[in-house]
Amino acid sequence: MDKLGQRFVAAAIAGSIAVAHAGTAENGFNSYEVNGRTVQEQLAVSDGSVAENLELMFSALDRSELPSGFWLEKGALLHRQSILQRNGKVRDDRRDSAKEAVFSDMYSELFQAAKETNQLPSLADIRLRTQRNFERFQAVPLAVSLVNYDSIDPASLEDGRLIVRDNKLYHPRGAQAYWRSGLFVSAGVTGVSSAMCTSPKMVLPSDMLISNMNYRGSPVSLQSASIQFEGSREVISVRPDVPFELPGEVQNLSGAGFNITLNTSAGVFHAASEVDVLPCGIGDLPYQPPLPHCDLPQTVATHAYAGEFGRLNARVYPASGDTDDCHQLKRALVIMDGFDILNNRNATTLWNEFGEGIDRFIDLGFDVITLDYHVGNDYIQRNGQALRTFMVDTLPTLMDAAPDTTDVAVIAGSMGAQVVNYGLRHAEMNSEEHNTRLFMAFDTEYQGANIPIGLQLELAYLDSLPGDSEALGGFIDAINSPAARQLLMHHYNSGSGTYAPSGLFNSFMAEIHGLGLPLLSRNVGVANGSGTGDNFNNGLAANLSYVAASEGVKKIYLSANTDHNGRVFHGKLKWLGILLSEWTYDIYSGALADDVRPGSFRHTPIDIAGGYNGSSDSIGTMTYAIDEHAFVPTESALGADFDDIYHEKCNSQHATLTVGNLEVFEAELIAMRDGVTPTPIEPWTTPCEEPEPVLCAQNVAWWDGTFISPTIVGASCKVANIPTGKVGFVEGQDYYLENEVECPGASTYDFVNGNCRLTIVPPGGNYSSASGNITIYPVTVPVAAFCPLNTTNIAGGDDFASYRVCEVNIPVGYTPGDIEQEGDRLVIDIGDPCPIGTPDYPGCWMGEAPAGTAPTIAADAFYYIE
Repeated sequence: MDKLGQRFVAAAIAGSIAVAHAGTAENGFNSYEVNGRTVQEQLAVSDGSVAENLELMFSALDRSELPSGFWLEKGALLHRQSILQRNGKVRDDRRDSAKEAVFSDMYSELFQAAKETNQLPSLADIRLRTQRNFERFQAVPLAVSLVNYDSIDPASLEDGRLIVRDNKLYHPRGAQAYWRSGLFVSAGVTGVSSAMCTSPKMVLPSDMLISNMNYRGSPVSLQSASIQFEGSREVISVRPDVPFELPGEVQNLSGAGFNITLNTSAGVFHAASEVDVLPCGIGDLPYQPPLPHCDLPQTVATHAYAGEFGRLNARVYPASGDTDDCHQLKRALVIMDGFDILNNRNATTLWNEFGEGIDRFIDLGFDVITLDYHVGNDYIQRNGQALRTFMVDTLPTLMDAAPDTTDVAVIAGSMGAQVVNYGLRHAEMNSEEHNTRLFMAFDTEYQGANIPIGLQLELAYLDSLPGDSEALGGFIDAINSPAARQLLMHHYNSGSGTYAPSGLFNSFMAEIHGLGLPLLSRNVGVANGSGTGDNFNNGLAANLSYVAASEGVKKIYLSANTDHNGRVFHGKLKWLGILLSEWTYDIYSGALADDVRPGSFRHTPIDIAGGYNGSSDSIGTMTYAIDEHAFVPTESALGADFDDIYHEKCNSQHATLTVGNLEVFEAELIAMRDGVTPTPIEPWTTPCEEPEPVLCAQNVAWWDGTFISPTIVGASCKVANIPTGKVGFVEGQDYYLENEVECPGASTYDFVNGNCRLTIVPPGGNYSSASGNITIYPVTVPVAAFCPLNTTNIAGGDDFASYRVCEVNIPVGYTPGDIEQEGDRLVIDIGDPCPIGTPDYPGCWMGEAPAGTAPTIAADAFYYIE
């Protein structure tokens, strides 16, 4: 997990503010009488940066009494927690002007400053949405924000002074508190990963409008947008959930500014921003391409199914890192792809989704081979015969003449395990050696998969209308593909009823369970669904998709609900008030509520909404009440006679790596490698929101990429000691060390550059490390003749005719030689404030507690409570 890679580019343009000099007091304070009381004024200085002036003004505040938060619209953000963490200091304005603020920093503070924060998603939720949207659209997701917040009036800075009175900020000319409510409008990329580097497209997902605004009693919604990039004349019309190509002029740039106009239900808003995640242009997170690999010739099955031959594509990642070894493998691990609903996945897609696991499996000493399909939604048997050919005929030709072992491990996701199961059993029944000795079925549909019947009917209804969108046409074709009919428990066009399995489902399930699991391998079932009763939407009926809109003489109504007894679909179209088409479907009895029971989930409502909203023929905007549904029920994924099983405590996304299942995969592979019996998998036993009776079963993801196994201490799980001399704290699910630094004397800490800023060298000046003096020569204008902060005037005339010498007030214990000059700044380097962990606001990031636990600190150690 790379915290520094997550960014949010604010639309507020930062930069230096010209601040008029006010007052004459040497110590920076004056007294004023306001409303009969004497108050103290903190003065800005004419040559101070924005950060320095804010630092002066806020140093007089009782920080515990600040209101919810402040946003200075020129780019510097302050709120109570931020000020407490930074001991009254703010970030350097150069960082703001370069628009390099870390997203977690920016959003955490904006969240504090915002009104009605209950309407804003958590930082973790935004990160999750970013990754999900990239996986769904294969385009870099762009977030937009419309957030009401508390702010400081910028005019108060331009006046050059503010008054602190009763722990509030005032201007001396009036008694009004000098903050106000405002609206933060922004656009930017909220997170990056190496996979995003491969996409020349962006997308504006409908669920990434971050807003606490309401319009006519409902949350504001995004309708459309237009974007123009700097250096391009093209104005791009953007619809939510519809990827768009970046202009050719900016596709190869490391960063590009843009202007965006947002059309929302609450009106039109404008923002200016910049993206620095164009292909491989990631600042702190350089693109890491897939490990050295070889793409092999396509494997064609030697046995046909229904008269046709299946085909597989193979990519090899040799553990040695040397592509000359792609045909000299020592220890093979095969990773089989799952159901390819639109037949558009490939080896790169597999890397993007499973790269973390591939990397770690290689570290265990395995040569990894990934397999994907020539036709990913074809008959499972046809692809199974291709897998049989690969394991029996192709893989032996890739092995070294003297391999470490000829035993092969297989991890197969989703439908891929059915393909592998079928292929290995047919090899065994024909006395063919497939060498597989470990088979891990990853979230596989052994009892079937589920797409809500209401959503299937919605797709079919839209497909029946004239002018249906190409994207939705692709979805309905996918649902009617052979593999989908073989795996879906309910199919709208089953041939034996709307809410029933197809004949292909019944025949395939009978065949695969008749075959049984492979006989020559250890077989492990892994489910992404909860095994302890974690229902979706508390098991209650819910709306999955909804449109009610008119356009000219046309009106459309669509509503798809979860499969409970009652109406699950209603669609109708009117023209000039005449009903042209209407479908309804009710489940009168026997609804199984598969959509909301425990299992791994998919975001089908979002996929369909993206296709509908992206169609030029659509009317209105498709919305949904819940954006996910159970796809592979837990009992389905574990519905075979496995040697051992693993399920999640809480439902997770279908066929995705989690801390828990990755630990299972690694443990099984290590046991196979070392020739030992694997330790039995410890199951979760209590519901998602309840603690386990056996504590501390969840390992903690730590800063250096390792996982820490906690120890039981009373009712808590101890993770790690806090280093001596450091102070720890927790925020959300994260552990941190405070990165505050005690800078010596009057110097102040620079959070960007990691040193203590002492003073500046004015234009025309130079610093002597021998004498500790700044000499300003020649002096041409009065302003340049002032000695900067933290210096004393020791020589030079008042007529500014020649030069001025300013002695630097060097802190006790330091010498002039300890002072370093960086540009126009004099600094003291006191070392890394985060000697352990990753520097990240609001401290040094140490690790992330498991989901569903409560991270805490006690007795100078990090803990979590289940």
